Parts: sequence; structure tokens; C-alpha cells
Amino acid sequence: MTVSWAAPTLAAADLPILGYVLNIDDGVTQDLLPVYIGMNRPELLEYSIGDLSTGLPYLLSVQTINQNGYSSHSALATYYPCVNPVSIAPPTYVSSSGDDMTISIEWKGPPDNGGCAVLGYRLYRDDGSTDQFSGDALDTQIATMSGVDPSLVSHTIDLSGTGTLGFIYKFKVLVFN
Repeated sequence: MTVSWAAPTLAAADLPILGYVLNIDDGVTQDLLPVYIGMNRPELLEYSIGDLSTGLPYLLSVQTINQNGYSSHSALATYYPCVNPVSIAPPTYVSSSGDDMTISIEWKGPPDNGGCAVLGYRLYRDDGSTDQFSGDALDTQIATMSGVDPSLVSHTIDLSGTGTLGFIYKFKVLVFN
């Protein structure tokens, strides 16, 4: 997992920052220990942490180092290391309405969420004029379903104003965690 932080703003009377300390717990006990001590590296504002367990909630904090020593800990942040979820099967047709210019589709969630909860889905469609999904600018992102209800596995697409009656549209769904 790669973590980054912003350098604090300094008042004129403050001492220059000499580096940073990145602290992390073991994902279980909430006991913070330094994983990186960057003395004389004030330009380094990012660090990659290895040997983490997928799906555990890791607590992290940052401290600055100056001539007087270490600052107090920053506010705690919680991060979950995970990998991308397994690709899902293509969505399936549910219904359509020529009068309303809508198409309803549904899909199944991923068989493996990558160790972290599914946060949502992104829905794409082609332009309906070709027989293939182009994978380029002709593919239009038509919806992002995140933060609302990640268990949502269906959507009705409104093609009025953007679609052509009689075209065959292809859809793909990407899952993210």
C-alpha cells in the first residue's frame, strides 16, 4: 500500500522540517510503530508499505521531524489494503421501452471482492453503431454507482437524447473496491 501526505504550512518563526515519520499499526491492535523514518528527506511525501494483510484496517499517522525532535502524531487515518476485485460477467438484458428510450440491465457482483468491500460500479455503453465494444472514446461512461448502495446490481439507462431507436447497444460494468 502506498501512502502519501502533504507537507504542513510553516509560519516564519517555525523551524524547518527535516523529515517525516510514518507510523502504522498491525491491523489489529491499534499500537502504532514507525514503519518509515525519513530524517533529512523533507521532500519525500510518500511511502510504500509491504507485508500487509488484505482487508485488515490499518491505522496510520505522520509526524514531522525538526531540530527539536518529533512532532505529535497527525490525526489517525484508516486504510484497507486490497487488490482489484475479480472481473464480473457482462450485464444481462432485463427490459426496454422504445417509447421511453430506456434499457434496463442487471449484473452479478464479483465472485471475489479483492479483500475489501465493493464500493460501487461504473457502467459503460458503446455508441450502438458497431458490432464490437471499441474500448475507446466511443464507449461512454453512463453511470457511477458508488456510495449510494454498492449492493445495487441493476440499472435503467435513459437513452433519450443520446440514443437511436433500433440500434443495438452493448454495456459493460466495472466493479471497484
